[in-house]
Amino acid sequence: VLPGDVVDILRGASELGIVPLPDTEKPTILHQDRWLLVAAKPAGVLSAAAENMQPGEVPFDQQVLVAMAVEEGKRPFLRLLHRLDRVTSGAILFARNREALPVLTAAWSEGLVERVYVAVVEGLPEFEETTIERPIARDRSHAWRFMTDLTGRPATTEAQVVSRLDSGLTVV
Repeated sequence: VLPGDVVDILRGASELGIVPLPDTEKPTILHQDRWLLVAAKPAGVLSAAAENMQPGEVPFDQQVLVAMAVEEGKRPFLRLLHRLDRVTSGAILFARNREALPVLTAAWSEGLVERVYVAVVEGLPEFEETTIERPIARDRSHAWRFMTDLTGRPATTEAQVVSRLDSGLTVV
């Protein structure tokens, strides 16, 4: 077999003793070039493997990797650059090649990346705009969580009311 050859297997994966591909929807790719890939992570899906995974659960980074491998016919270079909480939907950024990885990683660590979230919250906040400056560190009691802690890295969050809804909810 030579690179580029196509091999058709006419027997089922279970018959051949191969673990079948996970049953997941194909991820929505928002942008892709030779340097990076941006995919839309749905709410309810882990960004990456974690200790609290359910049996048979496939994290989002693996879903994207499998979809790209099927499409390209080989395992692609793909490295997750950040995570979103399980309950959060949004754009996830991946490095597409080894040269892009240190540049993109440095942008994150140097604070050059700005994240924008839209949230619907219960209640009507008293502020129109506010800034929260609190350091963030790993939660020592939970390997995969972060919390505000004086020993953590500096972090700034700016919040702005976008809309106050009649239902008692606010878009922030």
